Amino acid sequence: MNVSIAIPTLCRPSLYSLLDRLKRYKDAEVILIYKGELRTKDYNKAIEQKDGYYEEALNIALREASSPLLLVTDDDAIPSEHWVEDHVRFHEEHQRIGVLTGRVVGRKWKNYPNALFQRLSHTIYMEEYCAKFKEYTGFLTKTGLSVDRREHVGNEKTLAIAGVNMSIKREVYQGLQLPEYSLRGSYNESVIALHAIRKGFDAFYFSGGEVFHGGEESLSRS
Repeated sequence: MNVSIAIPTLCRPSLYSLLDRLKRYKDAEVILIYKGELRTKDYNKAIEQKDGYYEEALNIALREASSPLLLVTDDDAIPSEHWVEDHVRFHEEHQRIGVLTGRVVGRKWKNYPNALFQRLSHTIYMEEYCAKFKEYTGFLTKTGLSVDRREHVGNEKTLAIAGVNMSIKREVYQGLQLPEYSLRGSYNESVIALHAIRKGFDAFYFSGGEVFHGGEESLSRS
């Protein structure tokens, strides 16, 4: 399966070590969405981002990608040796998964605090939006909150997708554009997951495809 790899970047030094690691994937289409001065030719497409934050960068990636699978990561991430292969294999083995997130080591985004879910778990505030989400560890409530029942420990359905380690099937990302708030880039990945579910797919966490995330200030917050 051919893949596109999209990297929103501020052209920090960490980008170049990431691109060096990705050279082993000869068939991958590397797409850079950048702000700043780009000092490399290790890419297939480079689009300068003149306006906006992470939502706008993701929308550029969604428009520019063409492969059956789109992977997204940050420019300060260090993917494991078999990062791409792990994502591809899981998608091939699970055709109804539309969006997939892998294990993140280091700094990672967390869904709405689990403590709040535990405290309000028997109230209307934490009721699943619909029966579909009874199967999900990270889910949408009737009041519009995205919450986790508990920590993710294995292969399971979830809305808690990490943009630093995300893959999306073409049937999901093609034609998709996110609302552009230009604020602090929150819950964009969950919106993609909800879009996948509306199209008849599932959103999933798996324990493979590990990425180390240094946690520098990201394009979405700068």
